[in-house]
Formats: sequence, structure tokens, C-alpha cells
Amino acid sequence: NVRTSSGTAPLLPLKLAAGSRIAVIGPNADDLNALHGNYNGCQDGPFAPEVLAECQWVTPLAGITTRAAAAGLNVQYTKGCDIN
Repeated sequence: NVRTSSGTAPLLPLKLAAGSRIAVIGPNADDLNALHGNYNGCQDGPFAPEVLAECQWVTPLAGITTRAAAAGLNVQYTKGCDIN
């Protein structure tokens, strides 16, 4: 559990009631190209089938939306600014 700086109240995991909303904001939240910067543990180049099986590309937005839907939460997304 992640706690406040005083250590008294847990911040994570969030305890949200069904029907609560989560905001996801940012241009990279729904951009698979942002994941291809090789910060994800999968090497670039030709992949063997066993390597491809381990590297399943999921954007932050897709992951959050999947987990939120299972908990009865609503996700609202906005791209925000562009990155050039």
C-alpha cells in the first residue's frame, strides 16, 4: 500500500464505489507508439514467437479501462495537448 507522507492513510490501492469515475489525461495514454521507445522490456527487431507471446502491447488507457470496467467504474479520457 502506498501511504501519505505521514504514513497514516493508504492512498493506493484506491477504494472506489461502483459507478465512480476515473480520469485518464494525456496524449501518450492511448498511443501504442509511445510504448515502442524500448522502455518496456521487449527488444526491437525480429521477434521469435515465444518473445512475441511475452510482449503484449496494452496502452495505459486500455489497461485502466479494462480493470475499471471489471470493478464497475467509469473511465473518462481526454488527450490533452499534442506532443511534437
